[in-house]
Amino acid sequence: MSGLENIRVKVGEEARLTCTADSRITFCIFFSPTGGSFPFSVGQDIKYEEGRIVYFGTNPEKECGIKINSVTESDNGQWKCSITSNTGGSGRTGSGSANVTVVKAPTSIYLEPNLPEDSLLLKYPDDSNTEIGCVAEGGRPEPTFTWKIGDQPFSPRIESTNANSKPDGVTVVKQTIRYESKPEHNGKSLACVVHSEGYTKEQLEREENIEAIQLNVQYQPTATRKDELVFYGLTVGSNFEVQITFESNPKPDQISWRMYDKEEVAMGSESPSGRYESSLVNPGPQGAEGTYTALLKIREVLPEDEETMNTLVVKNELGETQIRFRLGLGDQPPADSEGFEVESLNESEAAAGPIIAIVVIILVVIAVIAVAVIARSQGLLCFAAKDGSEDSEKAQFEPLEKGEQSPEKEPVKELKSATTPVPEVKISGGSVGGEETSRTSQDKNENEKPMSSGPAGDSEGFPAPEQA
Repeated sequence: MSGLENIRVKVGEEARLTCTADSRITFCIFFSPTGGSFPFSVGQDIKYEEGRIVYFGTNPEKECGIKINSVTESDNGQWKCSITSNTGGSGRTGSGSANVTVVKAPTSIYLEPNLPEDSLLLKYPDDSNTEIGCVAEGGRPEPTFTWKIGDQPFSPRIESTNANSKPDGVTVVKQTIRYESKPEHNGKSLACVVHSEGYTKEQLEREENIEAIQLNVQYQPTATRKDELVFYGLTVGSNFEVQITFESNPKPDQISWRMYDKEEVAMGSESPSGRYESSLVNPGPQGAEGTYTALLKIREVLPEDEETMNTLVVKNELGETQIRFRLGLGDQPPADSEGFEVESLNESEAAAGPIIAIVVIILVVIAVIAVAVIARSQGLLCFAAKDGSEDSEKAQFEPLEKGEQSPEKEPVKELKSATTPVPEVKISGGSVGGEETSRTSQDKNENEKPMSSGPAGDSEGFPAPEQA
């Protein structure tokens, strides 16, 4: 006999349980987790619980099963079946069992530690590592967890996941993570997302599977832009406004501008000379949590302002930050989306262009030398020589081309070696092979002439060497 198979089903859904036998089934009975019994005889259409539980099977002689039309919480647990079959006139019995898991969503989700307010206050970097737990109670089977910061997935370090189950399979599960706070998390929510087969579509739409807490991460002021700020477009004799955006939580309590000419301007005041004026800090840009904008007005730009380095000093209760910026006269390069902060190239970026050009030139020279060496070794170019004979021939004709007489010791060598064969000179080459071959033949003919013959020019107009 083949027993039952474990199944998972939601409340209200349909479940089917079947036992099978190799011989003809005459009788079967099912037992529910609560102790109820449901006997069936072959050929009888019996219904229980007002038709909620009925017989099921495609082959009554070999199968005996039940169909639960609307699953309830009481159906959760172990079901058993017992079969009586007829084998050659002898009765045989067999049994089997299976677990029916009625899945259900957790009834409660909460975060630990429990806070009186829906906000977690952390000071960066002192509180950069904090343990946070997410507890899901009343779910069956055991749920799983994921995390988000804002609307983006978040993968924290998992410290532990502990689960406890009751006899009916209902669980209490807690997952503990280690959260590393960052300034950019300020104002966003840290959310625990619980995943369970028991949630309905409507529950997921209402986000009943999510528990979140607002992050209040405090940190000293920091510049929104990490690169050096450069402001162009200043015109001598005109006014100019410098706007710098920064982040701070809590709100800055002190702001001052330290200019290159030793003047210092506090927030909401003028410089002693009256040439600089600082406005009160304004929150924003709009919608950016913990973001502020400081504004400095320069009255009557001077030629000396060009390429000067200045500093905005911002303080809050957690620390101080100095934001450096430069001023530039002349046409303004393309501005960014805010229209006032323009990024400039630093010294290393400015020097990168010539360095790259030098590197490219060196690589080209190396490539040319490599090609020449390979070509020479393989006899691919006109100057190539496999056996060094071309250099010998060049040395022989060089004084003749200049109209000079060859050295006397050379003919002496020729007289002494007249009785030995003159080796044939072969010059290989792709594009000029024909011309060099004709010259080789002529040279060979010259060597084959009797040494006593008189001087005569070769076919190319070169005078023959004098004989000793």
